[in-house]
Amino acid sequence: MRENILTWLGQRERGEPGTPRRLVCALPQRGDPVQAATEVRALGLPEEIALHVVMASPDESRGDWREDMHKPAIIIGTADVLLAKALMRGYDTGRALAPIDFALVTNGARWILPDADLCPQTAATLTRIAQFTTLYGTAEPLTFSSVHPVAGEHVSVLARPGFLDLFDTETEADIASYVCDGAELDAQVVRAAWIPGEDGAPDPEIQPPPAGYRRRVPLGEVEALAKSRPVWRRHQGEWIPLTERARPYEVLLVHDDSGPELLRPSEGAGAAAEKRPWQSLDDHSEQTRDQAEALLRILSPDLPPGAARSAVVAAYLHDAGKAHETWQDALCALAPPEDAARIAAGRPWAKSGTTGVLEFADGVSFRHELASLLLIDGPLRDLLAESPDPDLTRYLVLAHHGRLRLQVRDPADPAGETILGLTPGATSGIPPMLNHPASTLTVALDQFAPGAAWSRTAESLLARYGPFTIAYLETVVRIADWRASGGRELPG
Repeated sequence: MRENILTWLGQRERGEPGTPRRLVCALPQRGDPVQAATEVRALGLPEEIALHVVMASPDESRGDWREDMHKPAIIIGTADVLLAKALMRGYDTGRALAPIDFALVTNGARWILPDADLCPQTAATLTRIAQFTTLYGTAEPLTFSSVHPVAGEHVSVLARPGFLDLFDTETEADIASYVCDGAELDAQVVRAAWIPGEDGAPDPEIQPPPAGYRRRVPLGEVEALAKSRPVWRRHQGEWIPLTERARPYEVLLVHDDSGPELLRPSEGAGAAAEKRPWQSLDDHSEQTRDQAEALLRILSPDLPPGAARSAVVAAYLHDAGKAHETWQDALCALAPPEDAARIAAGRPWAKSGTTGVLEFADGVSFRHELASLLLIDGPLRDLLAESPDPDLTRYLVLAHHGRLRLQVRDPADPAGETILGLTPGATSGIPPMLNHPASTLTVALDQFAPGAAWSRTAESLLARYGPFTIAYLETVVRIADWRASGGRELPG
């Protein structure tokens, strides 16, 4: 691995054309990424190169390999966890983040597998993914070093239809056979103390503790542990008993008075809420558009004609749905009493001047990105005129939080007419924004029925652009949004 990293560093220093932006270092399944990172740091990495150590304490990493996607980075982790990223199923992330990691480890990346003889399954799956990049194309090249495919009946073959199915992060899929080089995968177990509720469960406000408290335990051992004492898993904001096999790398809690004490956030020291200016919807939209333009200029990806411009238009329109009264009412409710009148008069806003949880009327699970799509399909459809591919722009607007992509449904009411707080036929007044006059939204959701228009649109885009390029464009829009929200300077 050391030799490959030095080669990459030398290529970057000399400015050799085609040098990949990211180096993905995959260790054997139960290798030690922290030790590997220590050895990499000893090489004297230039300051501009980010170092990300997967499933380790944040102190082991430096820089932000996602938000600075235009800069060089080294990503170190075990092969099973890294390969899960390349299959759109990041074991160390939630579903919403999986498309970003998929894009970044399959576009503009070189994979190093220094112990390929210990990782036959990883090598075989990587080889198959390389074949798919040739078939579907990428925005930036994917290359490999020290990867030698291992043939044999024991190696599972990733089929083309199955690979495309993984692009839908809302579908359940077991990828263990493609990434596991050992007997089985692990879970992450934390032995800790907490003040138990009546059933012994941790308080719902207790969040999974950081990496330093977690211990990797084979799934079979977790299953045996759960038969002898309660093991707690996180599910829909609650801690519930583990009654079935744990998922790979799921964080699980076991009560142990000798372990660290887990506190509710309100019981900790807690820093004071950060005071920041409120940001108008127009300003945030313009800043996100500018960030997307700047990222694409620096990245200079190999994209189909019009795709880059379509992504920039999506960056501009992505938050249009925040103008909906349901979202604005919830955001403005965060204003302190002394500012309430001023904030109400300044609608529509994109960002509040304080932190807080949005509480929507009637307790609905409102998703502003769905409202954004309905608006640009309806009263704001003339704003799509600048997009060379309006369907691509529509998809990127809907996908900009990673939660609504190939499917649009309401988990709380899968059979109901209402989807995420929006009811067919309901009307809402939309204030002037994005250089567009006031308008009215009438909700229409027919396109999201199974097999209806949205399914066909998504399938057509996937066929035309391929999974790697679509995910890359998703990532550009989402990173532009992050950078604009964080007040980052334009990349240059």
